[in-house]
Amino acid sequence: MKKELSPAVFWVAIAVVGIAAVAIGFTVLKPTGFQSQKGGGEAQMDHYKKTGEFYKPPVTLPSPSTNPGGGASTASGGVGGYNLKPPDH
Repeated sequence: MKKELSPAVFWVAIAVVGIAAVAIGFTVLKPTGFQSQKGGGEAQMDHYKKTGEFYKPPVTLPSPSTNPGGGASTASGGVGGYNLKPPDH
């Protein structure tokens, strides 16, 4: 029984594997293109002009005053472990 591989079959197999690798690499690494956002900030700016705040965290998040778990010690003037005093000038 012949155990040699024909050179034509070998090069066809190499070509198929190479083309498949390039195709898979191109689809995975294909640049998607950058599209900058045009507009969309008007509602946020109107909200800021009315309320004076950009972002209001959800009420379910613990505030620094209710979370005395870490941070600066209360001896340094902090509330609940946070130093909320601005520096004196």
